[in-house]
Amino acid sequence: MSNFFGLIINGLSLGAIYALIALGFVMIFKATHVLNFAHGSVLLLGAFVVGTTHDEIGFWLALLFGILAAALAAVVIDVVIMRRVRAADLGTLAILTLGVDVLMLTELTRQMGTSTLTTGAPWGTDTVALAGATIPLSRVIAFLVTVVVVAVLWAVFKFTASGIAMRAAAADGGTADLMGISLNRVAATAWGLPGHWRRWPGSS
Repeated sequence: MSNFFGLIINGLSLGAIYALIALGFVMIFKATHVLNFAHGSVLLLGAFVVGTTHDEIGFWLALLFGILAAALAAVVIDVVIMRRVRAADLGTLAILTLGVDVLMLTELTRQMGTSTLTTGAPWGTDTVALAGATIPLSRVIAFLVTVVVVAVLWAVFKFTASGIAMRAAAADGGTADLMGISLNRVAATAWGLPGHWRRWPGSS
């Protein structure tokens, strides 16, 4: 029975990690109608920053830098590339993000070489006992972070002006633009916001 509960808890925690990644992907698509195949490379950039800086500046500051690096990279992709071809068809936009993904992944792989990077998380390989099963603490933290992020995003989209603007742009971008909502600002927010949560170390 303990093995059964262990599989369920591990499955839920791993599913929470994938949910965070998928949530960022869906937010970008709903707000901008872009299939962002560079999503994984942006995530890898955040992990790379954490992995290469935590020894010198400490885990929490490295985590902050990793989050900012991922969010900044996503916004740069939108402003420098996607904004210039916003009217292109869905296939063209998807191919552009594939190109960005290849460039980023190639350079990050070259930078890492054969090195094995760790995030330096303070909980390391610690485990907790739940329902008789042993679960990595990082998985538990990732699950809790997912719950908090989803709750915060629900509140943002429901009650804030920025959230309502993103919902309006997703529902009907043309009408939202006519009503004074800046689609460029919505797009930049949609691209940058997922980078603020998807780099949580439990998600690697």
